[in-house]
Amino acid sequence: TSTGRSKYLKSLAVQYVTAHPSTIFEVNGLDRDINAGFGGTPSYIYPVWTDNVDEAATNVKLLIQGSSNSNYQDLALSAGGDYRYLITDHDATAMFPITNVALLRTSAATVVTLGHTDNINQGRNGDALYLLFKKMTCIPDAVLCNAQSCPQCCIGFFYSNLRGRTICGANMNGACDSEGTVCSLSTGNFCARCCSGSYTRSEVGLSVCRGLD
Repeated sequence: TSTGRSKYLKSLAVQYVTAHPSTIFEVNGLDRDINAGFGGTPSYIYPVWTDNVDEAATNVKLLIQGSSNSNYQDLALSAGGDYRYLITDHDATAMFPITNVALLRTSAATVVTLGHTDNINQGRNGDALYLLFKKMTCIPDAVLCNAQSCPQCCIGFFYSNLRGRTICGANMNGACDSEGTVCSLSTGNFCARCCSGSYTRSEVGLSVCRGLD
């Protein structure tokens, strides 16, 4: 992982002939050229990063087709056969953006636990090649969550906004609950944080904000 880069994947780009300084690495140190072994123009994928979660990619899809598409860069340039494209998906309803990517080149059946594309080399002889991607496991600041089983915020806490939706807010934007506030997921409320003290479970199963002793 590069030190000091932005947090989220925005898009993927392809540089031909020579590797880009930020070319995605192959996890076992194998060839990063997508066309290696196929005789086409050397093709290297590199990520474009962003700090804006609204621009973040939430999935990467592989498109293989018999005709060219000028909207994307062909991974199999000059190799003959099908055109191969990687397309980043930006789903505003998805809570987990992509935070890291890598390539996996393998000649054997492999169980991949991370998110991944289909085999980039499918339909042509040679190694199987996958783009792996890792997503956040917590919710970034200012992301809405409508389910009662919302994952945790990366920073801050969930709180209800004026429209009754639940949003992850860094430091609650200064908001907190006063002592005695009752919070219960079963009643549609969402626990924030106590101004002083913490939420504790009461005898009737509700969470009550208790002041510091």
